[in-house]
Amino acid sequence: MTDVTDTAAEWWQVPQLLRGQTFEEMAVGDRFRTSARTITETDLIGFVTPAGDTITVIVEVTASRPASSGPCGVVITRNTVVTRGGGTVLRYGPARLIRGRAVEG
Repeated sequence: MTDVTDTAAEWWQVPQLLRGQTFEEMAVGDRFRTSARTITETDLIGFVTPAGDTITVIVEVTASRPASSGPCGVVITRNTVVTRGGGTVLRYGPARLIRGRAVEG
C-alpha cells in the first residue's frame, strides 16, 4: 500500500467523493477524498494541526462485505487526514455499516 501523502499535489489528485455510495460500490482498493476544511482557532481545542491549515481525508477501502442481515454492508477503510502541505495528521481505520442498493420488490 502506498503512502497517500508523498507530496501535497498527490492527494489533491485523489478523486473527491461527491455523493454517498452503497457498500456494493465500495470495492477494496478504491480511494477517494473528502471535501477540504480549513482549521479555525475553535477547532484547535480538540485537534492537532495549526490554525489556518487546510485538511482533507483520504479514504481507502480495505474490506467490504454484506452485513449478516438487512440490505446493508460493512465497509472498513483506512482514513488518512492530511494537510495541504502533504503532512499526515492522523490515521484511523473505522468500520461502518453502509446502506446497500435498494431492494426491488
